[in-house]
Amino acid sequence: MIKKYRVKSKSKPDRSYTMIDNGRIIDHSEEDPCEARLYHPFKDCRHIKIVKKHLGIDFDPEKCDYNPSHVGGTETHHLIRRSERPDLINDKENKIKLCPVCHRIATDDKWFEVRLQKLFLTEEYLKRVNYKIYDKND
Repeated sequence: MIKKYRVKSKSKPDRSYTMIDNGRIIDHSEEDPCEARLYHPFKDCRHIKIVKKHLGIDFDPEKCDYNPSHVGGTETHHLIRRSERPDLINDKENKIKLCPVCHRIATDDKWFEVRLQKLFLTEEYLKRVNYKIYDKND
């Protein structure tokens, strides 16, 4: 039995994508792919991760949320820095699991930090906590 899910686009608020769950894999419907999936066909896009999280599948506490091929231990990373917003330290939506390599890059490299924020934080969450992602390219 094939199940379908609709996931809102983060970059285009008026757009949503159809996700297909055929019991084996979760992916975009052929007629409704996202740009990220076209450029990185072997990596789960944000929409796929949302459906998997909703269904509670493919969760491995030892897998890096950014690059699942990195296994062998993870560290908690706060998408909005603890020093900026100490009130969000225990907020589940502000945390992801990263391998030590990705965590070090996310901590030291502002570009990568912004990339992770855009990838994992939703517009609704940003509005709710009153936070704006600072990107010098915007």
